[in-house]
Amino acid sequence: MSPASALVEIVLRDHGTTTALRDFGAEEDLRLALVQPWTALGLDWGGSALDGPLSSGAAHPRGFGTTARILGRYVREQRLLTLEEAVRKMTSLAAHRLGVLDLGVVRPGALADLVVLDPATVIDTATHEVPRAYPRGFDLVVVGGQVVLDHGARTNARPGGPLLRPGARARP
Repeated sequence: MSPASALVEIVLRDHGTTTALRDFGAEEDLRLALVQPWTALGLDWGGSALDGPLSSGAAHPRGFGTTARILGRYVREQRLLTLEEAVRKMTSLAAHRLGVLDLGVVRPGALADLVVLDPATVIDTATHEVPRAYPRGFDLVVVGGQVVLDHGARTNARPGGPLLRPGARARP
């Protein structure tokens, strides 16, 4: 099996409990990093879910609230960057850094997952005490052409999968 497939298999077998924690630094460091035009945004905690094979084991609030925290706190409340710049840093810039040029953009033939959110209400709700809490302010999420969040409610669709190589998305 390929190294990428082996990694996915390890995460599934240990139910997402393998972790590596690093201390980022001070809030001022984060704020400085956020405003740099070359800084791509992503999460450093993955593999947590409310149901399914990744619903048990360790979880961290970042796994459920990073993007909402950036959009609510640093975009809306503190006005460190524009909504458009934050979205670019979370989507196309992050994908380009990984060498996946057809992800994070909306154009014919691209792997475009879509999110509809309310910039006035988006905010994280996850805490260290309750790390598996979905954020507020997201109305619609479309993954692989299928609606997975509709009017804020999860659907039964689970079309996503890991990116095993640039430009290719594994489907279950």
